[in-house]
Amino acid sequence: MKTVQSSLQGEMHNQYRNRVGRISRNQHLMSQKVDPSQRREEIKRFSEASKKIERKMKMEVEKAAKVRTSGGEPPEKSQSPVTDSEVHRRREEVEASA
Repeated sequence: MKTVQSSLQGEMHNQYRNRVGRISRNQHLMSQKVDPSQRREEIKRFSEASKKIERKMKMEVEKAAKVRTSGGEPPEKSQSPVTDSEVHRRREEVEASA
């Protein structure tokens, strides 16, 4: 049984928290005083980050649309190295035609 530092000997963490009471996250956030200039900076950083993510997602969607319309495999797969099974299959085709 793990004990934590509290005023009662052998008291568990949950027992301590239940005894002293908990404040909800909403109460904690609502009780804080927010500096408007700090809030403006947070909003600016958030909007910049969301724009960057939107651009990245737009590029991914366009890339997927190109692959889908071309009917081919994605560029990553088409540039993959040849596997052993492909080498054997090609060798059998060449030997059969000869």
